[in-house]
Amino acid sequence: MFRLASPQVLIDRSLSDPLTIYRGCVRGAERGMWWSTHREVARKFSVRWLYEIAPDNECAYVYETVIPLPSVVCDVEWNVNSGRHGEREIIVDPSSLGYVREIESIPRSEQSSEIE
Repeated sequence: MFRLASPQVLIDRSLSDPLTIYRGCVRGAERGMWWSTHREVARKFSVRWLYEIAPDNECAYVYETVIPLPSVVCDVEWNVNSGRHGEREIIVDPSSLGYVREIESIPRSEQSSEIE
């Protein structure tokens, strides 16, 4: 579906090229399609992974990668009314990801204080 749409509509061309993006998840899910341009947003998503998606895991991680702008399928910048002001989600084709680096591990015991 994304590939059929015009890239000019789906991608903000003012994004830097290459683009550093972050993903918060459990090990084994680091090559997914939803990423953020903000490390702290990725950290919050790691909490969600542990408590909502993968409750049997004891640790979540923040990953980082650098991608060329043509690897971005779509980007979503949330507006003030969404309650997620300042968050920018980047959707990529996972097969286009190169090296994905683990930059932080967060044990479940540390994350319990971050649940909203």
